[in-house]
Amino acid sequence: MPAPGELMATGPEDPTTPAPEPDSAPVRRRDLRRNAARAAGEAGGATARPSAPEDAGADVAAVDASARDGSVTQPTAAEPARTDGPAETAAEPSIAEPVPTAEPVPTAERVVDEPARPSRSVPPGGRSHRRSSIIGVILAVAIVLGLGVLILSAVRPRLPEGGATPSTTEAVQLDYPGPGSGEVLVTIDADADATAIGTVLVDSGVVLTVEGFEAAYAANPGAASIQPGSYRLLGQMTSKDAITALLDPARRQDLQLTIPTGYRTDQIYARVADVLGVPVDDVRAAAQDYAALGIDGSPNTADGVFDPLEGWLLAGTYTVSRTSTPTEVLRQMYDATIAQLDALGVVPEERARILTIASIAGKEAHVAEDFPRVTRVIVNRLAVDSPTDGRIQMDSTLTYAWAMQHLAVEEMDPALHDTDPSPYNTRLLAGLPPSPIGSVDAVLLNAAVSPEEGPWIYFVETDLCSGQLTFTDSYDEIIARQKELREWIETWEAGGEACPTPEG
Repeated sequence: MPAPGELMATGPEDPTTPAPEPDSAPVRRRDLRRNAARAAGEAGGATARPSAPEDAGADVAAVDASARDGSVTQPTAAEPARTDGPAETAAEPSIAEPVPTAEPVPTAERVVDEPARPSRSVPPGGRSHRRSSIIGVILAVAIVLGLGVLILSAVRPRLPEGGATPSTTEAVQLDYPGPGSGEVLVTIDADADATAIGTVLVDSGVVLTVEGFEAAYAANPGAASIQPGSYRLLGQMTSKDAITALLDPARRQDLQLTIPTGYRTDQIYARVADVLGVPVDDVRAAAQDYAALGIDGSPNTADGVFDPLEGWLLAGTYTVSRTSTPTEVLRQMYDATIAQLDALGVVPEERARILTIASIAGKEAHVAEDFPRVTRVIVNRLAVDSPTDGRIQMDSTLTYAWAMQHLAVEEMDPALHDTDPSPYNTRLLAGLPPSPIGSVDAVLLNAAVSPEEGPWIYFVETDLCSGQLTFTDSYDEIIARQKELREWIETWEAGGEACPTPEG
């Protein structure tokens, strides 16, 4: 017999050997475990852990007595019995009453090598745990479904019929369905951004909203190249189609108005009338309505002035609408002049002086590189101690006056420079003429504001074909240069007044 706490050696289990009778052979330990697990399951899932017996022999006897009653399978001598029902002896607690785990049984006092393991099919507390898990999953699903219903109920009023998405609804609200109809003439200003263009199109009934146009503008990489001008579009277009139309040169309805440098106001008025298709008298009348032009009174009140607007209409090319009025065109040109003067830092008191110097330089020089030198000659001659006694002595000023007085006459008698008392006769009178003598551009204005440094008093054109000038501060040199010019002219006239053409 083994001592208490010692295991009885048993042979290996043979699954082919028939099970012994209950009172004639020891019962295998796995059978005890299975019976104990069955008993635990029938007791509601609780597993009993028997207390260590005080006397191993007494435990065996008690189990044998129970075996005779047929309640349990007979255990081996080395392993305590596992009951299927409540224990009948006071030495072992009931299987339905688990031993508190706070006082574990010391391993040295156990009769068996390990406690009974619960069945794999029913783990300890398995049914309760599984039931709790199922309930938790059901609750989680219910919560998710409930939130979904709440969100759907909140969003549904915003959804259109037919299952359209919110983005689709927003696009429809921000834009016309297109393709549009009718004919609308719109004008896009210079430097207009997406918002400004969209505002013009909304006001004209071309697109529905500025927001919709801005979105289409951002989606089109070429939209930034939309040019200012007038366009003939359709009414109620999609913003996308409107941008495509604005990028189409065929849609442009603009008119190009070019004012050459040196044009007098009478020439400018005729050009404006021709481009707009209106009588020239309408343009002249508009030129005298200073309030409509945004001018506070006459821009030039000097005595002997032929036209107060002379020189104040900047030369260049303008884009105007077919529906533009003469007043709108003239004001555009006047505003361009003021903007250029302001950009050069010219104060209002100096505007007339700068415009006059620039206009004379534009008449006297023919090459842009000579403009700053001619303006320097004018400034040097205006000095009181200059060799010319303050007279600029330039024929272009009196030629202008002659043309304004005799529009049908092309040529003026050169002798008039010595006798004509006109305030524009700068051979006789010191100082500048009372007004500019023609239109100027930005290059001439810059030359008048910043003349090139130099002592020059005289200049002469020695080659009429190239137009370049020779500058000097010596009177003797200028006389010699004038002789060269006369010789050049004789040769030129003898050759049929033909200038040589560039090689190649």
